[in-house]
Amino acid sequence: LHIEPYRNRSAESVRSDLVYAHQRRYTTHPAYYKLSPTVLNGATSSALPVFFVYDSYSIPFSQWSRVFTPSGDITVRGKPENAYVIGLLMDSVDCKQFASAGFNGGYTYFVGRATTFASECDRAGVHFYPSIGPGYDDQSVRPWNERGTVDREDGAYLQRLIAKLPLERTAGVGITSFNEWHEGTQIEPAAITVRPTYSDYSPFSEEYYLRLLRKFVNHFVGFHQLPWGFEQTTKSELDAIEQF
Repeated sequence: LHIEPYRNRSAESVRSDLVYAHQRRYTTHPAYYKLSPTVLNGATSSALPVFFVYDSYSIPFSQWSRVFTPSGDITVRGKPENAYVIGLLMDSVDCKQFASAGFNGGYTYFVGRATTFASECDRAGVHFYPSIGPGYDDQSVRPWNERGTVDREDGAYLQRLIAKLPLERTAGVGITSFNEWHEGTQIEPAAITVRPTYSDYSPFSEEYYLRLLRKFVNHFVGFHQLPWGFEQTTKSELDAIEQF
C-alpha cells in the first residue's frame, strides 16, 4: 500500500493504519506483497507486508521512531501489525535519518531522482528503491505546466532510466505509476483514442509498457518465463523491448 497524506496524519495515525490493515486481514491475504525473512536478513522470523509512506518528511523523524524502532513507546516491531516500511527520499541525509527512525528502506518516487542515494542508503543500512516511469504530462489538470512535460519517446525514455539504475545496490524498483492518468505516467493498457486529454501508446499496442517492464522484471530477478500471449503482438513491438 502507498500511504498518501491525509488530514491530521501522524506517526500515531499511521500506526493505527497498520493495525487496521492487519486486523482487516488485508496484509495477511496471499495477494498482498510481503518480503520474506531471507530478504530481511533474519531481522524477523516471518514475512512482512510492505508499505510505502509518501511525504514521510512531513512528520518529524523523532515521531516515526516511536513507531518503527524496537524501543519506541508505540512500536509495531515484534507485534502482529509489524511491517516493512519505506519512506520517501528527498535528500541524501534522509537515509541516515531513516535508519535512526526505524524505517526499513527509502524510495525516490520522483522519476530519475538522485540514484546516488544508493551509496548513502548502503552506508546507513537501509534498503534503496529508485523509481522509474514512462514520462510525464500533467497538462490535463495543470495546463500551465508545459515545461514539466517529459515525452515518452515511444518507450525510449523509460529504457534509458532502466539502463541507469544502480541494480547492484538496489533492493527493488518503484514504478511511477500504474494508473496516474492525470499526470501521464500510467503504464496500464491504453486503448487508441482520438481524445487529446490522454496519450495512447501508438505505434505500439495497448500493453506495450506492460511487456517492456515484464522483460525488465525478468532481467532484474532472474526469471525466464513469459506469460501466455506475451508475443502476440507486432514484430516491431517485440524488437523495441528486445534489449532485456
